Amino acid sequence: MEKMENKIKKTLKELREYGLSKEARFSLLWHYENSHFIRYANSGISLNTSENLNRLYITVYGSYRQVTTNIILDPSDQVKMRDMFDEALEMLKFSGELSYQPTLVDFEGYSDKRCYDEDLAKMDSDAMIDFVKKATFCLETDDVVLSGNFNKGETVLCTITSLSDDIGYWAATDAQVTLVMSSRKKKWEVSAEQSAYRKKDLKPRALHKKLSFLVHTYLRNKPVQLPLDSYRVVLGAAATAEYLDLISWLGVDGDAVMRSLGMHKKDDIGTKFFSEKINIYDDPEAMGTFAYSHDLYGRKREKLPLYQEGKYCNFSISQTLADEFGLEPNGMDVMHLNLTMDRGDWDIKDVRQLREEAAEKDILYIPYLHYTGIVNPSEGLVTGSSRFGALLFKQDGTIQVPYNVRFTNKLSDLFGDNLIKLSKKRSAYNTSQTYGLRNPSASLVPRFVMLEDVEISHSNENF
Repeated sequence: MEKMENKIKKTLKELREYGLSKEARFSLLWHYENSHFIRYANSGISLNTSENLNRLYITVYGSYRQVTTNIILDPSDQVKMRDMFDEALEMLKFSGELSYQPTLVDFEGYSDKRCYDEDLAKMDSDAMIDFVKKATFCLETDDVVLSGNFNKGETVLCTITSLSDDIGYWAATDAQVTLVMSSRKKKWEVSAEQSAYRKKDLKPRALHKKLSFLVHTYLRNKPVQLPLDSYRVVLGAAATAEYLDLISWLGVDGDAVMRSLGMHKKDDIGTKFFSEKINIYDDPEAMGTFAYSHDLYGRKREKLPLYQEGKYCNFSISQTLADEFGLEPNGMDVMHLNLTMDRGDWDIKDVRQLREEAAEKDILYIPYLHYTGIVNPSEGLVTGSSRFGALLFKQDGTIQVPYNVRFTNKLSDLFGDNLIKLSKKRSAYNTSQTYGLRNPSASLVPRFVMLEDVEISHSNENF
């Protein structure tokens, strides 16, 4: 990686000199990714591929004008880069006038490699395949088959401006493992997932333990359709992370706030929306979320409370939003936020312990939410369906396998009056997308969240 780092920095400095010769005001952003992806289907490898890509983003500034252009290119093709720069300057002449003057920020150079692990970067196909074999050992049969994927890679972001030759550099490694065991005959699916920025955090035995419990539980129990009612619900990390993503979209995104597209307005700062147990942050020290020490404008990032003891504290203010509305940017010009939710005091480590918890009242365990959507953004009303291993723990000690159910609830209810307790243990849940440019992202959330009186809006008759 050191060789690639030096090459990127050298190329950006050379392109900067070309831009200065054009008397331009500009910023340059280089995105590099080295990706490796293995997909499984029907207990076989259906895809084993890798790609090594370089993307260049050029942003040029004028009087009340700004243009950004980008391209995937050969990093040694200086002619193409200069042509691209010339095109951006030509586009600037014909761009529409903005209502504000866009800001070009000078910054001191930085290098952030805290989330880069050489061992993970060097992990090859054989090691990835061996990991999956260990995680699914003796679980596959003629009926129960494996699908899913193992996605891992390296990502670099490197930036420079016309204001100085200081360079901002960020590099990270990431791995996302999603393994699904499904029945050909009965059509059910169960899954287990892991996220890591270091190879040593990949634990095949932990995945096997979870998959083994779910597979054997689904094999032993006849599926049931749940009656429409209110339930005591326990969310797994994946489901909680999905809700946290919706909270971020509807409550934290600055554009949604300032343009009245979400559930908050600027004047809501200081208002209580959630339970006092809820503390949500953008935390650049949370390594498991592929943390950024600085934003893309070179600002040093600090831990920022978004909700504290249930009160709304902050929203993301990008440089563009700050320019348009006269606000102060808060270091959130990043490709993803480092979202974390505080732990609670519930001493639970494993899903099996819900059998004991259910002695007081039946518990519907929802490990994962699928087909999520926003029903009413201003009210924070969202919907999502269970998938991949829902269980109903009964008071009598038995476990039922429910068909998938749909929840349609307000976020302020789920994490407000409905919230009972949060687990002590937390997990980083990977929220990365496997399409488009590589942007490793994850949320750090409690492994288990218990909610009371959560209503089911729809109950399926089959899987």
